[in-house]
Amino acid sequence: MWKGSRGTPHRTYTARLNTEPPVELFAEIMSEDFVRSDHRTLIALPTANREQFAEQASIWFQMGDGSPIFEFREALGVAGERLVLCAVWIGYGSGEGVDMLQIIVFDEPVERMEQLISFDIDDVDAALAELNRLHVAMQGAGA
Repeated sequence: MWKGSRGTPHRTYTARLNTEPPVELFAEIMSEDFVRSDHRTLIALPTANREQFAEQASIWFQMGDGSPIFEFREALGVAGERLVLCAVWIGYGSGEGVDMLQIIVFDEPVERMEQLISFDIDDVDAALAELNRLHVAMQGAGA
């Protein structure tokens, strides 16, 4: 589901979440020890585990002019089998939204997200440095 043609973890898609927070989807695509961290300067959200992230997502359903749209626009970097940096747009049916960079760290069998790390869309250097740091740490840990 998440692997590209050479086994690298990436996927380009647009997802529209229609009626309520996708708690079941989160359980399917996020590991039990999932952590989301946000390094954006203007609208950084607090660090959250899978349950907290689901609670935050429920707020997205209560605001805006429609259901959230998550669009992964471009993979900017892949490191090893478990790391991908991509450009993402998150918005609502009104067309308003936010562009950002996200690093997705996959679990060991490369089936579910273990971490989601957000950066400002123009903070490519910091995102690439974090991607490299994570890759080196995983290699050192034998992952």
